[in-house]
Amino acid sequence: MVVEALRDLPRSGSTNLAAGLLSALREFENNGRPDSSRVIMLFTDGKSNERQAYDAAVQSQNQGVTIQTLLLGSDTRGTSILDTVAWATGGSFVQVTDPTMLPKAFLDLRTTGVDSVTLSVNGSEPVAARLAGGTFTGNVPLELGENRIIAFATSLDGQTQESIVTVNVRDASCAALEVAAVKEGRPVLSLNDRAVEIVVDASRSMWGRMHGEPKMVVAKEILQDVSYWFPEDLELALRAYGSTSPSTSANCTDSTLLVPFGEKNREPIRAAIAGLQPLGQTPIAYALNQAARDFGTLQDDRALVLVTDGIESCGGDPVQAARELREQGIMVHLIGFGLGNAADEDAASLHAVANASGGRYVTAGSAEELKEALAQTVATSFSVFKGSTEVANGFLGSDKSLFLPEGDYRVELDSSPPQIVQISLAPRDQLTLTLKKEGDFVSHFERRDRMQHKSCEDVVASIERLEAGLETQESLQTAAH
Repeated sequence: MVVEALRDLPRSGSTNLAAGLLSALREFENNGRPDSSRVIMLFTDGKSNERQAYDAAVQSQNQGVTIQTLLLGSDTRGTSILDTVAWATGGSFVQVTDPTMLPKAFLDLRTTGVDSVTLSVNGSEPVAARLAGGTFTGNVPLELGENRIIAFATSLDGQTQESIVTVNVRDASCAALEVAAVKEGRPVLSLNDRAVEIVVDASRSMWGRMHGEPKMVVAKEILQDVSYWFPEDLELALRAYGSTSPSTSANCTDSTLLVPFGEKNREPIRAAIAGLQPLGQTPIAYALNQAARDFGTLQDDRALVLVTDGIESCGGDPVQAARELREQGIMVHLIGFGLGNAADEDAASLHAVANASGGRYVTAGSAEELKEALAQTVATSFSVFKGSTEVANGFLGSDKSLFLPEGDYRVELDSSPPQIVQISLAPRDQLTLTLKKEGDFVSHFERRDRMQHKSCEDVVASIERLEAGLETQESLQTAAH
């Protein structure tokens, strides 16, 4: 009867997809078997009113009816309409340009005689799947590891069939890493005796305002604050430039060692900080050259921290001065403080100075950021490598966790001599790696806890970009040679 009806269809009229769909919906409502899978198979070679067709598709979806669409031809607008109608109802769209391929297309869209499908995972209670033409969908909770999913189908004539699929689920959670150090039983910022000289920019530009206050006022408050929590085993000295001569005098040798290295010098350092007044030029290169002498015979783990809001103003070469300090084993770290409108240009110049000595360049645009930057530059830094790629870094004494995907890593502490520890991270690991120094001997121990799920997609993507960049750089270097 269906075949005869198809043969008798008249070859006239216009294409009205909405009318055909609504007619089919009425037929389901009037004569459709209750609780059956309902599918409309829509075959056409032309286009129709777009809005009306979409409205009919929405009505079909609301009534639980799936529309499978087939286009014979290559009409662009018709393709768009039919694809959208099928997608909106959970059906599929097939386009055929060769009429000889119609039988196969019909088979691809055909409905099945399935009455119902249930899904069960790992022995759980079965849940009903949603039928959509020749397919079904359903949601079942999966566990980490191997999951055994059973699909149980019942046909319209009462026959049953079971299909089993095994799905392995991997935990994609991040792991968290913290690195700490203890010496003689107490937490430290460095495994070695450490000598740090802070060089403060007291040039006239430090009168510039940041968040309503002069930058020098903010810097003085933070420097005095952090001097209290610097560990007692940290040898500390203070130097300033631009603090004695007005800028009009163009004094490019205005650099003074305010407090030398020595025992119990914290109060003198705080008093010297309180007395700073921004006056003069910015002779960074000269100050660095002078600072080299301040360390005297100290052979500790030595570093210089320069806090400045601007670049060299006296024609010196800070990069060369930093390079010479590095040759003496002194690392230069720079804190670009409240750089203002010239941030990009000044940051590049200051970054070059830090790079020349192997130090770090950190920007600070607020009191809190300056405090954090001082902690980073005074403490011993470390890097985390995956193979030959540095994927993260930090500093001792920080309470911030580094989030990394599972895998094997290498932690390298920038101490003298360098300390290298191999670690392995599993999903949800919360690993605290502690380096312990007793006398001249350094050991390490790990404490592992479990953490809540934290997505690692962004971290994985970042590491992949780093690895790709390193491979590109190595290829370019190989080609150059």
